[in-house]
Amino acid sequence: MSGSLLIYGGNKESREEVLKNLLEKEIAQMGILMPTQLLEEKFVHPDLLTLNTSEEHKSIGIDDVREGISFLQKKPFTWKKKYLIILNAEKLTDEAQNALLKTLEEPPTYANIILLAKTEDTLLPTVVSRCTKRRVAFTSEKNPSEKQKLADVIKMTLGERLDWVGNTATEEKEDIIEMLEEWMIEEHSHLSETKNTQNLVNITKVKEDLENTNINMRLALETLLLSLKPVKV
Repeated sequence: MSGSLLIYGGNKESREEVLKNLLEKEIAQMGILMPTQLLEEKFVHPDLLTLNTSEEHKSIGIDDVREGISFLQKKPFTWKKKYLIILNAEKLTDEAQNALLKTLEEPPTYANIILLAKTEDTLLPTVVSRCTKRRVAFTSEKNPSEKQKLADVIKMTLGERLDWVGNTATEEKEDIIEMLEEWMIEEHSHLSETKNTQNLVNITKVKEDLENTNINMRLALETLLLSLKPVKV
């Protein structure tokens, strides 16, 4: 690969799996053994920089992007190429995305910029248009919650809902948020049939709380599931 690439779609694990396979191939072509800790936070290499959100910083700002641009302006140290990876690119602020445009369009010849995002629509069109795009198919084998439709959850008894929360609350926060986004889409499809928007309001609130606060995930899911009502047409 060369230039700027946007990997979107699927879930967090499937996007990162595509990234890992891509980097493994790239690094092998340079005759270098694939580092086992490549995508871990503790992995540090002078020719690879990863930008991401954290518990303290819920977005990726312009200062982060400027750090990435400065990183790319220096020639490779030990590899033949340099890689700037932006995980959860949908968390880039508009200001940060605009600051990245010129580098996306004309990166140094040795530079590769890889953005991972949930969908194309979560980024500015000007960012998307400057990237080669690779869509990842959504798969749900890894996490039971991803297979659970909202309609099925609503049919559960109170005890079944609480048991389900107990099993689901141990999963990664990003996976839970993606599940809630699927529920929002599912619930939104019923709005033409019913005027009751309370389920959608409650799901949206929990999703936003998980994204922006340190709310207890199990407690939030329990409260949400106890509030869900069947859709009345």
